[in-house]
Amino acid sequence: MWHNILKPGAPAAFGFLDQDLFPTKPCDPFEPLEDAAFYGDLRWAGARWYLWAGYCFFRFDAVGREPLDFGLDWFAGLDTGGANWEVLYRNADPNAVPQRTITAFAALPGIELRQAYCEWRGSWLHEVGLDGDLSVKAKKREAVLRLLAPALEIALGSAGQRD
Repeated sequence: MWHNILKPGAPAAFGFLDQDLFPTKPCDPFEPLEDAAFYGDLRWAGARWYLWAGYCFFRFDAVGREPLDFGLDWFAGLDTGGANWEVLYRNADPNAVPQRTITAFAALPGIELRQAYCEWRGSWLHEVGLDGDLSVKAKKREAVLRLLAPALEIALGSAGQRD
């Protein structure tokens, strides 16, 4: 994606989102880039940090000339996106990267957190894995859809108003 689409296209900004991460309120995920070259959800591996590939955004003019590698660096314990440690994150202050609150919760009452794990990442709902515990997978999906229903109703209502 980086080498074949984004780098040649040179957009003003770009980002990556996890497939099971859903906004529940209107927001502009590119807004923090007005004051930062990049931002997203930080992950740590010892003294090194990187942006989680499921929610990270970059200003092209600040990073486009760097030899970016959105792969992982397992030898350093860094998951997807961590291979940018040397070229982006190493000399950046993680405290200067805009952050949002992340709160873990079980999507199903009475079920252990690890079996029905979800997160609120700011106002975004993260289903956290479509695999999960197969015995509760369908019920977890139903619970996630119930949590998303108000946002979907607003979005669908707004779309109908434009017609």
